Formats: sequence, structure tokens, C-alpha cells
Amino acid sequence: WPLSYGMTSLPVWGKSGQRTDFIPSFFTFMLQKRSEWPLVMDADYHRIFGLENPTEEESSRQRFAARHDDLANVLMADGHVEQVGYGDRRWTQRELNNSGLYDR
Repeated sequence: WPLSYGMTSLPVWGKSGQRTDFIPSFFTFMLQKRSEWPLVMDADYHRIFGLENPTEEESSRQRFAARHDDLANVLMADGHVEQVGYGDRRWTQRELNNSGLYDR
């Protein structure tokens, strides 16, 4: 599945007990810090299930693809784009679940 972009499907849980990507109002009402939430990124697989250890050796389902001078472009929920390199761990499940990014 070599694709150009991957959409995040991160298993983050909201106060209802549902995964946030299954809650239609998550991005409209619940997400408080849109500038810190990854949506779409350079990837080799169409759905990214985790960014716990985003290294080149990691499964394509668990990382972005750093193909621009060893950097990947990541579209954030507020519309801005960031560049990240392998090893950037700011979007681990622990960070996304515990950082106060959304109303629980």
C-alpha cells in the first residue's frame, strides 16, 4: 500500500468511553488544542494506528514516512503543517490521552 498520505486513526478515548475518532463532534466541540493534534501525514499506509515509536524500521501502520530530507509533513487539526523526523514521540497514546488536548 505505498500511498502518499496516512490519516490518523489513533485509539484515544473520550469521556463517553468511545474512541474519539468514532465521535462525530470530537473535532468540532471536544478538541481544545487543535494545533497539537495530528490529522494527516506523509505515510506509506493509509491509516496510522499509533505513533509510539515512529522510526524507519517500525511498521508502516505505526509511523509517518520521513521522505523530505528525513522529515515528514504532518497536517494538524488547526490547519497548519509541521515537519517531524523519525523518533519524534510527542503523539504517543499516553501524550494524546493525558495532555488535556480535549474535553473528557
